[in-house]
Amino acid sequence: MADRNIMNAVQRLNSIVKRLEKVDLKNLDLSPRVLENRILTLEGYLSYLDQVGIPKIRQYLELATEKSEVMVGGEND
Repeated sequence: MADRNIMNAVQRLNSIVKRLEKVDLKNLDLSPRVLENRILTLEGYLSYLDQVGIPKIRQYLELATEKSEVMVGGEND
């Protein structure tokens, strides 16, 4: 379940960044409350990824590296 949550957070953040690239900030007309809400949402995603996602991704990378080394080592025997 946590793996899916991490991937969802990464996908949402990626989607947000792509949409932000298309926004003309000079003509952006948001109320301070809406802007603050959006900033808090982005901060929440970044915090979640920092605290949960990145350590989990690092763990997967280490596991994949270990498995790769075992497979390469097994072929050389």
